[in-house]
Amino acid sequence: MAENSSAADGEHSSARRRATRARLLEAATAEIGERGFHATSIEHITERAGFTRGAFYSNFESKEQLFAEALDAGRRVLVGELDAQLAQTGLPIETDAHDGVDQAGIELAVAHILRGLPKDPTWYVLNAEADLLAARDPAFAASTRESAAQFLDDLGALVQRTIGEYGLQFTIDSGQVIRVLFGYFSTALREAVLEGKAEEVWLSDAQQANTVARLLIALVEPCPPS
Repeated sequence: MAENSSAADGEHSSARRRATRARLLEAATAEIGERGFHATSIEHITERAGFTRGAFYSNFESKEQLFAEALDAGRRVLVGELDAQLAQTGLPIETDAHDGVDQAGIELAVAHILRGLPKDPTWYVLNAEADLLAARDPAFAASTRESAAQFLDDLGALVQRTIGEYGLQFTIDSGQVIRVLFGYFSTALREAVLEGKAEEVWLSDAQQANTVARLLIALVEPCPPS
């Protein structure tokens, strides 16, 4: 009986710790997104999360560690959202080894996917802050390098899986394809944020969908007949 009670107490403590960390990560994301990394204090984060400094240091060694984990959590959420968008696409894209790639079908699919991507400027701001901090702090750069690489690998796997379902394959390494597409996405988001349009429908705009579709079409080909 005592063992069961001890196990239950341990599970409750673990659940409470996870909840505390999640609230601190959420608060850090919001505060750094609004104030910037250096202008955000630990007190700003703990006050927003409703905790004390003691709760902060019980879960994180430093503000840099918290920021690195917040970035990682945000990347995993984005991958999950994109995975869900790709699973719901369900658009008829026809390919043929002789006729080539269905541009209209891919453009429709891209427009559908882009509509589901986050338009919150916080995504751009956090990554810009992370890049600046990493450029000046080798330790922070090292702590986020693996997560950033895994993020691109995960995106590559999702896109490669999806185009394979439509009978397509990349003409170059999937990692390079993702860097091209993600580079375009990041630049477009940066421009939208700086123009004050990040919350609008820039990712759903037909011209954006057409541009991304053309980039993708240039990098894929029909799979050879099996």
